[in-house]
Amino acid sequence: MSAQTTVDSQRRLAIPKAWRLETDTEKTRFFLTLGSGPSLEFYDYSEFERRRELAIQRMVDVHSDMLVTSSARNSAIITLDKQGRFVVPQHLLDIAKIKTDVYCEGSFACGRIIALEIWSQVDPGPDATIEFNHSLNAGAIVSDAKVLVTSTQTK
Repeated sequence: MSAQTTVDSQRRLAIPKAWRLETDTEKTRFFLTLGSGPSLEFYDYSEFERRRELAIQRMVDVHSDMLVTSSARNSAIITLDKQGRFVVPQHLLDIAKIKTDVYCEGSFACGRIIALEIWSQVDPGPDATIEFNHSLNAGAIVSDAKVLVTSTQTK
């Protein structure tokens, strides 16, 4: 699912209505962090908890400690207001090069927020998307952007 929307003058962004669950309230929390592209990614709070535990387990030396610290510094726990909006921290908007117009795209595991002008440059397009979807078939092998399906049997 995808939607084009805007960040308002108070740095608020509304979660697209199609993404909202009946259980979402003004107390619903999400985890917002840096994504590729540049972009921002957001996860539900249970996914945040899972990622936090993994990060703590990976803190084995100074370098990994600094990566975890940097990740935490460049992330935020956000809470929806009654209109399904949340405030995006200014430093995250700056890193993701987001000013006003954004493209929100949902994936299997998260939502992505990307500046509209950047989205037009990085959108892989329908052919690459179809190829990727085919690569998710059982037994598929992706190599050099080619997909080899060795088995598509399902039980």
